[in-house]
Amino acid sequence: MPSAKYYRNLAQLCAHLGASSIDPGIGERYFKMALGHRAKAEELEPSTGRINLDIFISDIADIDHTPGARSVPTES
Repeated sequence: MPSAKYYRNLAQLCAHLGASSIDPGIGERYFKMALGHRAKAEELEPSTGRINLDIFISDIADIDHTPGARSVPTES
């Protein structure tokens, strides 16, 4: 059975794929997959403290959904 670390890595990958998608529908699906993987990781190994979902929320808000735009949020 995969470990919590495996699911956390998948969640991070899906979040990045969602942020870089130029199709809003596909991006949303990746974000939902990321949240699902994060939930599975928490099931297997609860983290200490608050779950940081801010990356998902900020990535969704920063995506430029203009047709043909390839805007990817940058870390500051």
